[in-house]
Amino acid sequence: MAPVKSKQVEEGGVTYHNFRIPSANKTVEISYALADGYLLIGSGQQTITEGIRAHRSGESLAKSKRLLAAMPTGHSSKASALFYEDPAAMSALKMQQLPPETAGSFSHLFGQGTPAVIAAYGDEDAIRVASASNGVDTGVVLVGVAIAIPNLLRARTSANESSAVGSIRTLVTAEVAYSATYPDKGYARNLAALGPDPRRPEASSPEHAALIESTLGNPSCTAGKWCEKSGYRFTLASVCSMQPCEEFVAIATPVSANTGVRSFCSTSDGVIRSKPGVLLIPLRAAECRRWMPLQ
Repeated sequence: MAPVKSKQVEEGGVTYHNFRIPSANKTVEISYALADGYLLIGSGQQTITEGIRAHRSGESLAKSKRLLAAMPTGHSSKASALFYEDPAAMSALKMQQLPPETAGSFSHLFGQGTPAVIAAYGDEDAIRVASASNGVDTGVVLVGVAIAIPNLLRARTSANESSAVGSIRTLVTAEVAYSATYPDKGYARNLAALGPDPRRPEASSPEHAALIESTLGNPSCTAGKWCEKSGYRFTLASVCSMQPCEEFVAIATPVSANTGVRSFCSTSDGVIRSKPGVLLIPLRAAECRRWMPLQ
């Protein structure tokens, strides 16, 4: 069997993973990318790029009449995973690469061909597959998915960890700004104190300083409580044996082992540190300082 050739390309802030898979009929190109919280798998990078463009413009594949009409009989479009191939749309993409006069001679081909659909439905102990493949090499598709998913999980974990480190850095900056703005308070006691006031988002006060966005700074993000963002849980606690509060510790830990493999923390020294594993309870500033600094 010929080896599967892969290539990774970054374009427009999106990382594309492209695979060329040998098949009995012809070599198949499959690409995938993680964008805006979605996994997109398609027949080539251009297809994925078009899917991202459609999503960001407000369009939705779920609204496509051609998709709904092509779904396997008796099955919902709300699948756990969905393979969809529309020959007409693929032809239109190819025509965009040709000169207008050449593309015009092939315009009569647009709209021909029935879309192919393979839907997977996840149960508690099994995955059911329903197909209206219309000749699509299902085996090739499944091989592509088997290759893509492990790489996707690693990419998602890496993206979550990068986001968590960025959020910890933001919290440290916000704490420094808070202590400079309210020196009689020192450092903020919790995430909620750094976030916006839900009643007056444009205002700022020691209770709601509006230094971070509401995902991590909403009123429920008080001391000892976890608030979630991008696969991680965050909390913030200050050391306030007397006023003003003279120390703090910001913590980020994965929601589960599937969303990250390391926890992160930082204190008033501004050094971001990490440790493998998921935290069940917050840690103290002194414990954070014993963790390994990020390289």
